[in-house]
Amino acid sequence: LSDGDTVISLITKEDETFDEERFLKRMNCKFIRYPIDDINLKNEQYRKKLYELYDKVLRKEKTVLIHCRSSNRVGATWALYLAEHKAEPNINAVIEGRKLGMKKMEPLVKEILKMKGEKIKNGYFHDNHEKNKDEDYGC
Repeated sequence: LSDGDTVISLITKEDETFDEERFLKRMNCKFIRYPIDDINLKNEQYRKKLYELYDKVLRKEKTVLIHCRSSNRVGATWALYLAEHKAEPNINAVIEGRKLGMKKMEPLVKEILKMKGEKIKNGYFHDNHEKNKDEDYGC
């Protein structure tokens, strides 16, 4: 990180292990806290504000770092951003979310996206009636 970069923290102040905001301000970085949990992630207006924030900071040419403790929230919010805001197919958005660390929040993301039993097999959608689990990549 360097002068003018932006950090978005998806954790609450109470979950911080040090004063991240003060540390980043000393580095002349912009700090934005936008806490994510199961409750506020279900709130459509809260997500829309997050998408607007992502759009705003990602338009900049400087570096943007989005973080939480395990990257689970980063992956979950990114999957939702791609699917709901950027019109990516849900399955692709979930795969991208996984790449960024989404794990425990994946069922919630699928619930929000109304994904029921969708699986990816050999790069194609299959519904929950598909019986061959040997090639199932588990989305």
